[in-house]
Amino acid sequence: MRLLHKLNDEHVIPEKIKKMKVKNATRVFSKTMAATLSYSAQFSHYADGKTVSTTLKNTADIISFMDDLFDSVNGANTKNRGKPLRQAVTDKSPHIAFWQEAIKKI
Repeated sequence: MRLLHKLNDEHVIPEKIKKMKVKNATRVFSKTMAATLSYSAQFSHYADGKTVSTTLKNTADIISFMDDLFDSVNGANTKNRGKPLRQAVTDKSPHIAFWQEAIKKI
């Protein structure tokens, strides 16, 4: 719970999800969520004896991809501040290559 402290009922319970709130989607499809799922995948077999790590890892990969996709279309700064796709599109930015790969994945 400490890893996902920004999530609440509005993010996961269908009846409480505010349909027009983009910030709710960005919190669910975030690097923090992907990292938490990936971390959980490492230890999932200890809890109940079943191996669900593949499902968790695949879900973490999809969420990480969605975070990168959101970042690639929301960049406004020309300076790189940790996330290369969060900056504005320039000749030297990785956006075009990322979008070409993203089209294949989608």
